[in-house]
Parts: sequence; structure tokens; C-alpha cells
Amino acid sequence: MTNSVKLMKHYVQNVETGDKCRVHYSRGEIFVDGVLTECVTIYAKGYLDKLYPVLGDVVENDTDMMTDYFDKDRVRIFADNPLFAAAVSRAA
Repeated sequence: MTNSVKLMKHYVQNVETGDKCRVHYSRGEIFVDGVLTECVTIYAKGYLDKLYPVLGDVVENDTDMMTDYFDKDRVRIFADNPLFAAAVSRAA
């Protein structure tokens, strides 16, 4: 999957399918299993922008329509991911 994904300044694209999603990037640290870990989070720009067609099963979205809570798609890229260096450069 990572070979088929291009991280651009304002969008991500799956070059195999042609799917695109408008995004913004955020670099930071989160706790993973009790350890502070550096990551870049890629957020869908709007509620109608969908990351799933571009990045697949790694997309997180906590939307709960039953309680009227809507969330935007997001993906966390960690240092062991081949896309990490490109994500860091976009988050700067």
C-alpha cells in the first residue's frame, strides 16, 4: 500500500486507483502501550473528505451517529512506516 500512496501538501492520493482526499498534517507524540511515541497524524480536511479509499484499513474514525458525534477520518504514521519521512516533511 505505501508504494501506491503519494503524500502531497494539500491532499493524499492512491496512484493505483486515482482516489484523492484533501488533508492536513500534524506532527506530535502520543502514548502507545505506555511509551511516548513520535508520529504524524494525517487528518481529512472536511467531514465529507474520506481517507479510507486512499489508505484503507488504517483509517480511524470515531463517528457515532446515534449520539450525534461526528469525527473526521485520520491516520497516524509512526517512525517505522516507510511514509514517515514524507509525512514529517509535509507536517513542517
